[in-house]
Amino acid sequence: MTRPNQRTVLLVSDYLPTDPGGRAEKLATREVLLDERGWNLVICPVDEPYVLTLPVAIIRGVRMARKHDVDVVHSINNPFHLHLIGFVISLLCGLPWLAELRDALVTDPDVAAGSARYHARRLVEQLVVSRATKVVWIDGIQLPPDYFRTQYPDHNADIERLPFLGFVPDRFEDAGAAAYDTFTITYAGSFYPGWLEPFSFLDGLNQFIRDADDDIVVQFYGDWCDEYQQYAEDHAVDTVVRTHGFVPHEEIVPVLNGSDAVLYIGGTDEKNARNVPSKIWDYIASRRPILAVVDPSFRVATFIEEHDLGVVASPDDPAEVATALRQLRDGQFHGASTAVYERFSRSQLVDELARVLDSMYEAAE
Repeated sequence: MTRPNQRTVLLVSDYLPTDPGGRAEKLATREVLLDERGWNLVICPVDEPYVLTLPVAIIRGVRMARKHDVDVVHSINNPFHLHLIGFVISLLCGLPWLAELRDALVTDPDVAAGSARYHARRLVEQLVVSRATKVVWIDGIQLPPDYFRTQYPDHNADIERLPFLGFVPDRFEDAGAAAYDTFTITYAGSFYPGWLEPFSFLDGLNQFIRDADDDIVVQFYGDWCDEYQQYAEDHAVDTVVRTHGFVPHEEIVPVLNGSDAVLYIGGTDEKNARNVPSKIWDYIASRRPILAVVDPSFRVATFIEEHDLGVVASPDDPAEVATALRQLRDGQFHGASTAVYERFSRSQLVDELARVLDSMYEAAE
C-alpha cells in the first residue's frame, strides 16, 4: 500500500516477486526495502516470447505508469531488451529512465562476440549510455571499473557503480537448518555448457574418495544433466552425489544453513575474471565455509580469501580440490569473524538505489 508522500518507480521485469527462484527473492526483498525508504515499487511484467510480446509490454507499461502516477521508469536486464521497453515507456510518458545492469550486456561471457545477440546487445548498450537519465550497475558483474569510460569516451551519461548485492540476514537467521548425518557440501545454482561445469570438481572429488574415504555427500541443487551424471559414474563419485532440481529460495536456505560447507564453481575462463556471482551472498549468509573451485587469480577467489570466507582450489589441479575438501571435512578451516558476515547486508545496496531514485525525482521536479 502506498503511503502519503511516497514516490513510485515502475520496474520493467520478466520476474514477479511471487515467482520461484533466487531472482524473484531478490525482487521481493528490494520491494520491501524500497518501501521502507519511501518508494513504492510497481512491476511491469514482460512475458515470453519476448519479441512477440514487446509491444504488449510497452502498452502495459504506459498504462501502469499513468494509473500509478509513476515518478521514475526503471529497467533491469537480463533479458537485455527490457531496457528497450523501459526506454520507450519513459519516452512516451515523459519520465526519467533508470537503466540498471544486473548482468553485463556486451561482455556477458555467455554471448559469442560477433554473433547476432552480441550486436543486438551492443545496440541496446549504446541506447542505455546515450539516452538513460541514469545508468547504474551492481559491483561484482563482469565489468571492469573503467568499462564505460574506455568503450564510450565521448559519452556524457550519468553512470554509477552500486555496492555488492549482499544478503538479507533475517532470511537465514530465522530459517532453521537441515540436519545431515554425514559431512555434506552443497552447490546451489546454474551451470553453463562450455563455461561453468562441474567436471573439475568431480575430478577432485574422485581423488578425495581414493585418498581418504567416501564419508561425504555432495548435493547439487539446480542444473544437472545426463552428461554430468555419466561423468560422475565414470569417475566413481556417483555414490556420494545427490542431485535435485531448482527449489524456491525459502527451501534452499535451510539446506545451506545445515550444510557443512558450500560449493562454488567458477572455472578458468578469463571472461569470468571479475565476476562475484549472486549465489556467493547466499553462501555468506549461511555462514558456511565456501569451497571455491576457480582460478585463484579471479576476483571472487581473492574476495573469498581476503575475508576468510573459505578455501580456493584451482580447477586445473584435482589434488588441490581434494586437499581443500579434506581441510573442510576435518575442520581445519575456522572461518571469518562475525563482523565480516555483518558487512554485506542487502540494505547497503538499496540505500544507494533509493538515493539515486531520490536524486532523479528531485531533478525532474
